[in-house]
Parts: sequence; structure tokens; C-alpha cells
Amino acid sequence: MVVVAKMQAETKNIGNEINLSPIVITVCSGKGGVGKSVLVANIASTLAKNAKVLIWDTNIQFPNMHLIVGVEPPVRLNEVYNGRLQASVAVFHVTENLCILSASSACTNSDMPEEAQVIRVFEELINTTDFDYIILDTAAGISEDNMQCCMISDIILLTVTDEPTAMIDAYGLVKILRNKIDTKKINLLVNNVIDEEDANEIVTKFNLVTRKFLDIEVKNLGYVPYERAIRQSIIKQEIFIDTMAESEAGRAIVEIANSIKTFAGNNACVEMSV
Repeated sequence: MVVVAKMQAETKNIGNEINLSPIVITVCSGKGGVGKSVLVANIASTLAKNAKVLIWDTNIQFPNMHLIVGVEPPVRLNEVYNGRLQASVAVFHVTENLCILSASSACTNSDMPEEAQVIRVFEELINTTDFDYIILDTAAGISEDNMQCCMISDIILLTVTDEPTAMIDAYGLVKILRNKIDTKKINLLVNNVIDEEDANEIVTKFNLVTRKFLDIEVKNLGYVPYERAIRQSIIKQEIFIDTMAESEAGRAIVEIANSIKTFAGNNACVEMSV
């Protein structure tokens, strides 16, 4: 299992009382179309102002992170999964501190990497690179791959909007994850809302259900208000936060990144996933 790779990588530093493993963050959603990947790109770019950040696009069938950040990596993860190249060769620099790993679309089941291949890539990244953050951008919904991403993560950001289907699917994801991971890792990330009051209402409604049926309350890491310029940045293949940091949405993204940095600072020696 992928989780074993992280345990082994972290163990090599525990003996020296220093854990150099990066903070691993999985950003997921129950439903597609909630803006998850765009949030990943903007949060990662914000963190990369003073840290080394890698975005791993784990969506094998429809990878789109390279499109969102406006680059075309010459080497894709497909070459790494099959053992022809090392993972470090596929790491593409978007900026000095922001990198991505992207795959080519898998057209058939035979194109999909096996679990052992993904484990090998993760082990190599942990043991041979010096990223401060590795952010896993997953496909929507729940799959074995997504489950593994959540299991190796220090933080899980569950992206929701005020759409009923997005809320229902997010609840379903939490229901499945609670049997596999420490639910304290799960945080809501509310997107495309009117304002903070609107976001708080969504969080309250969500937790009314999770408390009643799952006996769980999910923390809210932050929210991002609707911003027309974000859609325009997607069309232009530009990272919104790089030019609109002072907008309301930009300040919200910065606040989310600061919350992640606070977590990292409070967990200099990250507990191993189990």
C-alpha cells in the first residue's frame, strides 16, 4: 500500500529527531465541477512564494493541471510508471518553487498504472526530493487511488459548493473515508460562495448531517467567494492568485494557504499515517 511508503520514508528521519518529509495534502471532492483543481493551482502558487511545492495530478484518465497552469511538460508520468524514467525527470518547473507531475490521458485499462508503480514513484519523491509540500489533485469521487492518496496525507481538503449534489457526494466520501483514516485530517474547503456567512451556512448544514449519522464534525479550513476573474484566468491558462492577490477571492486563498502553513509549523515532526 502507498501508506507504507510514507511510513518508511518518515522513519528514516525519526531516529535523528528530525522529520524532513514534506507535508502531503490531498484535495478531493465527491462531485466534479466544484473548482477543485483550480483551487489546487492557486493554493500551491501561494505556498510557493516561500516554499517548494509539487502538484501531483493523480487523475490518470483526465489530467488537466498542466492546462490550468498553462504549461506542456515534455515528460509525463506514464514514462515513470512503466519504469523507463525516474520521477525526478518528470518533475516540471512552472516557477522556481512550483512544480507539477502530470500524466498523459489513459485511454484503456492497460494504460492505468498498477499500485506498485504508484508506490515506487511516491517513495522516490519522498526520499530524493526536497519539497516542503506535495499536493495531490485527485479525480472527483471515490476510488482505490483516491483512497490511497487520502491515507498518505497529513491534510485532506474536501471541496464543496452549495449545490445539493456536491454536498451529498461529499457526505458520501466522508462516510467511506471514516473507516480508513483519522477523520481529524479532513477539512472542508468551501468554494464559489457569496460571502463568509454563506460559507458558514454550508458548513453548518453539512455538519448537522455528519454529526447525526456519522458522529463526526468536519472542520472548515476556509472558503473562496465567487470571482468572475477566476473563470477568465482558466480560459487564459493563468494562475489567478498571481495577478489578483488583493481581490476578495485572492485574500481568501492566501488565508487558506496561511492555515496550511500554520498546520505545517505546528507539525514539524509529522505523525506517521497508519
